Formats: sequence, C-alpha cells, structure tokens
Amino acid sequence: MKKDVDAAGLKIRKGDQIYIGMGALCNNPEQWQSPEKFIPERFDPKSPFYLTPKGEKRNPFSFSPFLGGMRICLGKTFIEEVSKVTLPNLLKKFEFELEDH
Repeated sequence: MKKDVDAAGLKIRKGDQIYIGMGALCNNPEQWQSPEKFIPERFDPKSPFYLTPKGEKRNPFSFSPFLGGMRICLGKTFIEEVSKVTLPNLLKKFEFELEDH
C-alpha cells in the first residue's frame, strides 16, 4: 500500500502487502449458491442460480478470473492479440448482416 487506509474497519498501513485469495473469492457461499458445484447457469440472468443464496444481485467482483498485473491470465492477453489479426480478416472476407427476430 502507498498510504494508510481504513477499508470497512480493516486498517491497512502504508507498506503492507495484501493477498486476495481468488479461490475463496470465487467460492464465497455468501455470493454463490452451491459454490463447490459446477453450475454454468449461474451466469444466465434468467436462472435462479444467477442470484446470491439470499436472492440478491451478486457483487460484480465475486468472479474476477482475469484480473491484471503480473499474474494476468495468459489466455486474456492471447485472445486480445489474436483478435487484432482475426477480426479484420473476417470482416474483409465476409459480409455480415444483423437479423431481425
């Protein structure tokens, strides 16, 4: 930390190092229904698993798999670079149209 901070009652001093346990964050039972299970529907807004166990909207930071900094996900960086080459080529070779439903 670059300066002293009071974060919701937790005092963090200048020079302290902070560790965020991503495993615990992404499996928080206050944010996720059955956090130990693989339930892809939890990301579908129409699914009952989309909400917390109390039926509230989840904290947007309760799932942050890519983050940033030194340990940023390699896949995120890779797809950003590949997209710069792939998308222009697709747009040049094909004609895309929006379809009314």
